[in-house]
Amino acid sequence: IRAAAADRVADRYAALHDGVAPILIFADGNGSFTADTECVDSNAGHAETYLTKDLPAFVTAAFGTLSGPSHWAIEGYSEGGTCAMDLALGHPDVYGSFVDIAGDLFPNVGSKASTIADLYRGDNAQFDAHDPMLLMHRPTASNVAGWFEVGAHDHKRIAVAATLDAAMRQAGLQSRLVHAPGGHDFHLTTRAVADSFDWISARVGLG
Repeated sequence: IRAAAADRVADRYAALHDGVAPILIFADGNGSFTADTECVDSNAGHAETYLTKDLPAFVTAAFGTLSGPSHWAIEGYSEGGTCAMDLALGHPDVYGSFVDIAGDLFPNVGSKASTIADLYRGDNAQFDAHDPMLLMHRPTASNVAGWFEVGAHDHKRIAVAATLDAAMRQAGLQSRLVHAPGGHDFHLTTRAVADSFDWISARVGLG
């Protein structure tokens, strides 16, 4: 909330839009500071179910929000960026837009082999079911739009973001790629939250 100045960005947006701004939900998909669920259902917990079923249902019921992909977007940094992309492409009936800040090419806990073994209990099909390069070609994902932002000094993820952006466009999906100053840190994240806020607000029906 504060490390990326999301509170100040939202306040500025509201001040310019008669007090109206998106509702921001800060969800914990890991359960602890050191856990890494990659936002999938695994031995580490049912993070995917929580973020695509339990959380939206609770927020809609508790706060009377609009539901559906034209009103819901998901954003994250690093592992959270990978989560945002993968959850939107994998669950386009829930999230219609995503912002991926310096995420990876696919949900992973190391190599592809270790990911299949540790994250998917040895199930290769589950790896494929969460591979964004495959998910973006599903007809159900045709209305998903993405924003990729990466730091100019984050050389590994510059290539990743370029690959994902190009693949999204080739699949016929809306995509935007932004290079910002900084590395893999919260200076970048702060910039990316501000850069993408108007876009993501418009995607959920504001602005």
